[in-house]
Amino acid sequence: MPLQLLSLADFMSLETDSHKEYPRTEINMRKGSCTCGAIEFHLEQEPVAMVLCDCLICRRSTGNAVSINPKVASSSVKVRRGQPLEFTMESNRGMNTTIWFCRNCSTTLWQESEQCKGYFWIQSGALRPSAKHGRHPGAQSAA
Repeated sequence: MPLQLLSLADFMSLETDSHKEYPRTEINMRKGSCTCGAIEFHLEQEPVAMVLCDCLICRRSTGNAVSINPKVASSSVKVRRGQPLEFTMESNRGMNTTIWFCRNCSTTLWQESEQCKGYFWIQSGALRPSAKHGRHPGAQSAA
């Protein structure tokens, strides 16, 4: 499957039979953190697109066949707490990709590829759930 770029509006309008759809206002697209909370960040600008990627790096960092990542200007990512580590490697598409992650819990936070210099692909799982739900959309209660 080739890399596909979707506008945020197109991404939010996607329909699926297996997942509940959530209005954009219920997902906080501006704040994020690692799993242990040692690193917190915020986005000063809205994402310019949503990226669906199936490269080897994205598959390995998410454990899924495809990753869905908001694409943001790298200058809009501001770290509020902690200091992410970075690791650069060559992807299976022949371009270098740098991954930023937490030294404590290894959560992948964002990536930058040579083909999209100046933009970060934020890992969707690092974005915080909205205060309204208190958990990520789609998460089921254990009760």
